[in-house]
Amino acid sequence: MRKKLNTQFNTRQYMVSRDFEIYYYKDQHMKKVANHIHDYYEIYFFLEGDVSLEIEKKEYPLQYGDVAVVPPGLEHHAVIHDESVPYRRFVFWITVDYLNRLMEDAREYGYLIQLVQTKGEYIFHHDRIAFNTI
Repeated sequence: MRKKLNTQFNTRQYMVSRDFEIYYYKDQHMKKVANHIHDYYEIYFFLEGDVSLEIEKKEYPLQYGDVAVVPPGLEHHAVIHDESVPYRRFVFWITVDYLNRLMEDAREYGYLIQLVQTKGEYIFHHDRIAFNTI
């Protein structure tokens, strides 16, 4: 069952779904991902790896429990420091329009997005218990 959860990584950087997409990746010896931008939000739920996320030319080391939010229009890519360590993460893509529609029902859906917009923070650290709750 767990093997079916894994998504084969590809370098496609556009959505095929209208509103959102979610992926679980577990990669080793992954090809380098070029710097890129999206017109939607990209949210990482980081599980494992020796990886940093570079956003707008600033590098953010990731650790288990981190949630990273990359707003539309910002250049970013993963920087893999040790390819022998599995790089595991959930990646959630959501369009601006769909997020806005969700926030019409409950503003809380946009909480992290609002922190990113007001404080310019992209990485949110969580301990194991809090992250497992997410």
